[in-house]
Amino acid sequence: MKYILQCEDSIEGIFSAVYAAWELKYGHENTVIRVTGYGNQNMELFTQYIHLAPDADKASKVIHTIRRTCSDAVYEALFQAACADAADKADAIYRYIQVALRMGPGVFNHYSDPAVVRVMELSRAVGNATHHYLGFLRFIEIPGGILLARYEPKPRLTELIMPHFVDRFPDERFVIWDTVRNVAGIHVPGQNYIMLTLSEKQVAVLKNYTEDDIQAEQMWKAFVESISIKERKNEKLQKNNIPLHFRTYMPEFERSKASCVHEEEAKRIPNISLKGEQEP
Repeated sequence: MKYILQCEDSIEGIFSAVYAAWELKYGHENTVIRVTGYGNQNMELFTQYIHLAPDADKASKVIHTIRRTCSDAVYEALFQAACADAADKADAIYRYIQVALRMGPGVFNHYSDPAVVRVMELSRAVGNATHHYLGFLRFIEIPGGILLARYEPKPRLTELIMPHFVDRFPDERFVIWDTVRNVAGIHVPGQNYIMLTLSEKQVAVLKNYTEDDIQAEQMWKAFVESISIKERKNEKLQKNNIPLHFRTYMPEFERSKASCVHEEEAKRIPNISLKGEQEP
């Protein structure tokens, strides 16, 4: 009999499933861990599906064991792999932990194991995406003096980039909003940041986009265009350096009406709504 443990696509969900895999004692060779939400996965014959809820206590026990038995570096690699946008990440992490508990910190050099190679690939990809977004995020000021950064990352990155911006803006109130997952990192001066899954009401509050912000975007776009040299424009190189999925909320690339109005329409900017459509 094969057993598939289905877990939530989160750090807590994946590590809770790893704990359950040892606790249930079905045998590592008979157990597979899958995260939900990755397309229509076909049901398999002679297989028992077990749905697991995230458990903070169980997840923390797994994390403590990894850090004590292996190293903080091993845990960081697993954490980054768990943030990846990949259907096989949970099972790869499960197999990796089995090897890591036997080998300790030396697991990093065990490249003959497919699970070790896969986790390192996922971790490296998430690390690269994190590095890019540290430079590509753009902040705007919404009512209340709150700085807001919106982005659409493929991996789950907010937990990874928040410490950098907390250190950079310790005296600012800011929100980093993952619009794909509706998850936000929220920072208030003098306090630790928190992670929050946003409600519809909270999303509506974050969409309060002021006229000054639209005008600031227009000025930034005009500045970028003024310093560019048309004869040296290289769109292919530009896409290699800044892929399209990074550009959604970058004013210099945004293609909405609010950021692409012609010069003669600039005087009408205050009448442009958040969605880029003119109000009556």
